[in-house]
Amino acid sequence: MSESRNAYRVLVGRPEGIRLLGSRDLEVLDLQNDSLLKADCEGLLGIKIFEKISSTTYPLLRQFASKIMSMYSSTYQCEQLFSKMKFIKSSHRSRLSDAHLLAQLKTACTDINPNFEEIAFEK
Repeated sequence: MSESRNAYRVLVGRPEGIRLLGSRDLEVLDLQNDSLLKADCEGLLGIKIFEKISSTTYPLLRQFASKIMSMYSSTYQCEQLFSKMKFIKSSHRSRLSDAHLLAQLKTACTDINPNFEEIAFEK
């Protein structure tokens, strides 16, 4: 079975432990029987399938999927922050104040690359 079919089955299948009630059940049934969407999702993997689901046709499932998908990225970011904090606050730097630790973490987690030459010439 191809990976795209597996991803579609995960999307429309009901994982154990997750119980959908009421209108969401009806949306799941509609989604399982949507042959146009199945054809449209052929060859797509993972989150790309969620992009194909209409928020007007399946609003509750889109909302549910958004909550599930956001859990993983926020967990990853939290784990990454704690790893950086552990590295910064090592046994040699264990006396950092909270303010200094916060400044170090902001520096470690930013994507901004400063231009040190320009900063040095400004002074």
